[in-house]
Amino acid sequence: MKLTRRSFMQAAPALPATLLLPKAASGQTSARPIRWLVGFPAGSGTDVSVRIIAEVAGRILGQTFVVENRPGASGTLAAAALRSFPADGNTIYSMEMGAYSLAPHFLPSLGYDSVRDFRMVSTLVVIPMVLMVPTSLNVSTVSEFVNLLKAHGPNHFQFGSSGAGSITHVTMAAFLREAGVSMEHVPYRGTTFTVTDLAAGRIAAGFTDANTPFPFMQTGQLKMIAVAMPDRLAAQPTVPTLREAGMALDLPYWQGVAVLRATPDAMVNRINDALNRAISDPQVISKLAEIGMLTAAPRAPEAADEFARNGFTAVRDKLRELGLETQ
Repeated sequence: MKLTRRSFMQAAPALPATLLLPKAASGQTSARPIRWLVGFPAGSGTDVSVRIIAEVAGRILGQTFVVENRPGASGTLAAAALRSFPADGNTIYSMEMGAYSLAPHFLPSLGYDSVRDFRMVSTLVVIPMVLMVPTSLNVSTVSEFVNLLKAHGPNHFQFGSSGAGSITHVTMAAFLREAGVSMEHVPYRGTTFTVTDLAAGRIAAGFTDANTPFPFMQTGQLKMIAVAMPDRLAAQPTVPTLREAGMALDLPYWQGVAVLRATPDAMVNRINDALNRAISDPQVISKLAEIGMLTAAPRAPEAADEFARNGFTAVRDKLRELGLETQ
């Protein structure tokens, strides 16, 4: 499906940082809203996907969701904030692979232990990482980009990420290692800020989600040159995968929902059921596809928790393979 400005605006309207979603007309089971913490800015890929899913899940659950953006430190500030709320299921967190599996190996003072403190409710989407460059860099393919880096020598160019230990950082580190080149790392508070500097030409490259750079692609300031997934994106079918570009690299990034470990089973199961039904909704699947995201297979809480814990171990091993410094 082609990503157009109309579909983008329908999927990602200009919303305030905190959104009170309408309550279901019937079947309301609680007057108390559920706070949904998001560790990235309004308008980011994570934020947009949460709002798409929350609207439908709220109707199914018969309970209002309040989306609350708390960006910073690759989503870990919001994860740490979850620990300050009661373990009653009325506050949930948009847990991502970065905050769960990556950040603990890079950031010494997270304020949480992923496995000990949190319990996964469900996995929601897979977020493909895409390689973006400013149009002013005058490259259109991965090979042209790598040749440019080689021609100018080590660390001549800078790349941006949403923070040390973020998926955007690790994906670029893996890319540079395989290509045999180097760039200087510039960490930002979120992908939105990375993309803004990319569009201005202040940095030369960055991996991002497929949604955030879209407005700058429309204006011709940014160019997507590769997708770090096994398959091409339906929304950008002409953009090759990294494997098609000759690199054995694809790092799909998962996003789900977590609560505190002590949250009662009854509340976890209620939310899990609503979320699983929401990501199985054809309209939700279509809207997420329009912004370059894929719905995950519905999982029970126990399966989602096992998936995340296994991923934590796999990511640790990958970081060691890449030679990235960890805590």
